[in-house]
Amino acid sequence: MDERKMMIPVRKDDPFRPVYHASVPSGWGNDPNGLCFFRGAFHMFYQYNPYDTVWGPMHWGHMASTDLIHWEDLPVALFPDMPFDRGAGCFSGSALVFDGRLYVIYTGVGEDGSQQQCMACSSDGITFVKYDEPVIGSDMLPEGAPRDDFRDPKLFFRDGAFRCLVGTRIGEKGNIALYRSEDLKSFSLTGMLFPEDGCGIPMEGICECPDIHAFSGEDLLIFSPQRTYSSGDRFQNPQSTVYMSGKLDLCTGRFCASRWDEIDSGSDFYAAQAADLPDGRCVMFAWKEMWGRTMPTSARGWAGSYILPRELTVEGGRLIQSPAGEAAESFERMADFSDIPIPEGVSVSPEGVRGNVMRLRVSLAPGECSACGIRLLVSGKDHVAVYYDVRKKILFSERGSMGTLIEGNDEDTCVRRSPAGLKNGVLELDIFLDRGSMEIFINGGERTLTMNVYPRDSSSDGIEFFSVGGDASIRSLEMYLPRG
Repeated sequence: MDERKMMIPVRKDDPFRPVYHASVPSGWGNDPNGLCFFRGAFHMFYQYNPYDTVWGPMHWGHMASTDLIHWEDLPVALFPDMPFDRGAGCFSGSALVFDGRLYVIYTGVGEDGSQQQCMACSSDGITFVKYDEPVIGSDMLPEGAPRDDFRDPKLFFRDGAFRCLVGTRIGEKGNIALYRSEDLKSFSLTGMLFPEDGCGIPMEGICECPDIHAFSGEDLLIFSPQRTYSSGDRFQNPQSTVYMSGKLDLCTGRFCASRWDEIDSGSDFYAAQAADLPDGRCVMFAWKEMWGRTMPTSARGWAGSYILPRELTVEGGRLIQSPAGEAAESFERMADFSDIPIPEGVSVSPEGVRGNVMRLRVSLAPGECSACGIRLLVSGKDHVAVYYDVRKKILFSERGSMGTLIEGNDEDTCVRRSPAGLKNGVLELDIFLDRGSMEIFINGGERTLTMNVYPRDSSSDGIEFFSVGGDASIRSLEMYLPRG
């Protein structure tokens, strides 16, 4: 165990601290790890540096919940205390419940930088005992894969055997290796998911955080390319998260994709991982931040938050994301409006509709306008704008007028856009505001857009609707506040 002093958990009344999103208690947190349901609770582990608010020696932080919304901080699950993980620490991985025990597999990074896949086991979900040696060592690398880019194992059971995906690269082309085991001790390489020339996505570098789930005979593969390149309205972040629908061949290891796309169009979404729940749902979390950015919360003693739980379904190969039922049930409807005109050039603020911790369900009818939308978290000139360009059929989100700016090494950290069509002349938006957080579900979850938005202070809670180039209208508007 590292003898350095851990940071003291910061106060929950921090104005940037989300109310109903999971966040680290103090220090630094990134990728969610080991999502699983075990002994009556949902467990989420995460990449954690408990000593500082920047990335550092990786531990596995741990929190648990019985409703996916309210989280209890638990003791650190994994410390970098073995010869094979005393370098950069215990990197990302996954969990599997088997025979009444909880197994976690993670990447151990040694002092020489080599990355190997390591296992630990728990009978109570709190205390873990590590295996003495890695289960997938450096001697089991795919041909051409580097020792220092071989990580983020995803463990699952299918067709009578344990399987494990591991992210890697061959040259600069990202790839994913598939391994097989009969006993969770000895593994063998089955093959590579993609051909040598890559998977067809405009990317370079390792495929981080691979994950896979089955939907009615079709596989959903999720991973986070280390470097992506903009392609139209997709991949606006230097690092993105994508999905592929198709089929994994367990004999060859090859993945045959029928469709692929970016999972979220926002500026703050990475390292998604999902879990299959006992009731049959597949629920996903992701890191609600982005690499290479300033994090305003770090000055307050913490850095790292996570998206709302999202239920995943696949329709015709297309990923659909919806707020988990627990998230929807945690809100109470407080106001309901219909057929409100938005005259061109006039800011419309329905009576009583304001706040920075809330849910808004909006049906916008652009009519004859060229653009229409909403200004949120308004205080003076400070606001975040969400607006729809009718001609381009694109939903924009712009945080450049916020009081606390987020800077980064990508070309534009303030504006993000997502393709969005109208359905019967209406755009459907489901918006979750949580102090410094905004998640938007577009047209029933066909697209999503996640963005951190930090106001100057807690007085930034105004909401205004606007229209440009003609009149528009609010077909319907529902405002919800958290229960309790």
